[in-house]
Amino acid sequence: MSLSTATGVVTKAPRGSGRTFRNAFAERDDLALHSLRVVNVPPDRSGRQRDRLRQRCRHWSISAGELEQLDAAIVDAPPTTAAAMAQLVDLCIADTGFVLVIVDDEGARIPPSFAEVVQKLFARDILFDASPEVALSTTLTRPSPQRLERSLDRDLLTAVLDRGDAAVRAWHGWRARSSLDDAIGFVDVAPMLSENLRRVGVDDVDAGRIDGMRRRAWYLSQLLTRLATTAVDRLREEGCEPVLLGDLPAGVPVRSIDLCVPPDRAERAGSALAELGWNERSGRPINERRLSDRTWQPFRMEPRLALFLHWRPLPQGCSRLLPEVAIQSPSAQLLRMWARTGDPHPGHQLRTICDTAVVIERWSSELDWPGLWSGCERLGLVEYGETYLRALPAHLQALTRSPNRSRSSAS
Repeated sequence: MSLSTATGVVTKAPRGSGRTFRNAFAERDDLALHSLRVVNVPPDRSGRQRDRLRQRCRHWSISAGELEQLDAAIVDAPPTTAAAMAQLVDLCIADTGFVLVIVDDEGARIPPSFAEVVQKLFARDILFDASPEVALSTTLTRPSPQRLERSLDRDLLTAVLDRGDAAVRAWHGWRARSSLDDAIGFVDVAPMLSENLRRVGVDDVDAGRIDGMRRRAWYLSQLLTRLATTAVDRLREEGCEPVLLGDLPAGVPVRSIDLCVPPDRAERAGSALAELGWNERSGRPINERRLSDRTWQPFRMEPRLALFLHWRPLPQGCSRLLPEVAIQSPSAQLLRMWARTGDPHPGHQLRTICDTAVVIERWSSELDWPGLWSGCERLGLVEYGETYLRALPAHLQALTRSPNRSRSSAS
């Protein structure tokens, strides 16, 4: 019986007990949607790792002052405590519940002052200093999607997606207070923005620069499409049965290649990609533990070209709860877009909504709304899905169905 409900739990455990928590997560469906992080050795505290954490916080719209406060507290803490503090921030960004296990025999503990700041910044209800028994009996829930409003720029979103005067007003409103250089996630939506500004007749001093971003995105999309074709052909030769996920089948601007293979073919697929020139970037081999703890492996070819090899189509434990999902259908693409915000490396809110708009505009007649909302219910994503749809302009909202309408039509 659960003792409490929280969006996160922090507990301590003696050395050698991390596997107990991993086994609990692997065996229980009620924990499948959520994150487990075990801190048993201080990670590399190099500038590169800190830069990564700072970038992720900026993408979640943490201000410069707030970020300096977090960073200074981590730098001043003892190594094991600092490692746990950094992992806590990372877990708070994703849209799932979590258990953070600090494996330490000497008394590492998240400082109360740091815990208070993190809960406030990330709108989290976290249970700290829980015993292992309480940690595993606590009901984990996703944080409220309301918190994502802080990372969503409404004016920029309207300028990208809306029509006529509404888009024009939103663009001028956004330009009055923002610049292209300061906007997090701007490059992701620049191709759609460029097309819409031209459609509504906006002539901006930076129109040429935005159009340059669109052309660059088009070139990168063409290049990645060709590389994806080569990778798919090679993996088929290896008997890996690859399936395209992500941007390519969804019809949105291609930012990376996402390929999914069966788990028992992932190691072979990784070797084949390496022979094609894709460099594995996680520093961890694809082995049994990696297959259990993660759902994908990142690869790079040059700084700007990214490929993600998946062995489950949905992030974390979602694939276990929905193993039958038809991963290439428009409805499954929407579900995957919404579920990826719960991954340890979530998509940006603005990008998620713009990608949602593309799928709805192109394939609204093919969307299986009852099936989509049923999948969202099993993954705890109904509120998130409704939040994304409410953020769309009216002409796109008219093409959607609410959960209640979908259930009524299904019956």
